[in-house]
Amino acid sequence: MTIKRKRGRPKLSQEEKKARAKARDELKKQTAKEETDRAAERLKSIESFLLAPAGKCPVPLLSTSEDAVRVWMKNILSLKTKGKHTVQSITYWIRHFYDYFSNEHKIVESHVKALATEFNIKDYTNRLRQVHKLVREECKNTK
Repeated sequence: MTIKRKRGRPKLSQEEKKARAKARDELKKQTAKEETDRAAERLKSIESFLLAPAGKCPVPLLSTSEDAVRVWMKNILSLKTKGKHTVQSITYWIRHFYDYFSNEHKIVESHVKALATEFNIKDYTNRLRQVHKLVREECKNTK
């Protein structure tokens, strides 16, 4: 006489069901925590760059000479900020000291651009020009 095999999954006891449910819940919690940790690491690795900082410049600019601008930039960069400074963020603060269309403003701006490589500061001038051009073309196409 042959014994018939039952098809399907075997019935689990209540203890086995509880143990499996507990293991499943722990696995869900562990994977959720890992996902959260990975997302936090991704956010930490993102670099942000300042283009127009908020508020007044925390460091006074004493003159338009290259040495004074070098000291001013060094003091600005030593301050802790949420993002990294760019040439645009530093030149934005020049307007607090000199009128935008004055010669002094142009002189200090040229010094900042010249010293950008010394301080390892990014210059987004070309990128901003490209974005501006694309936006203008987009506006023309929508009319």
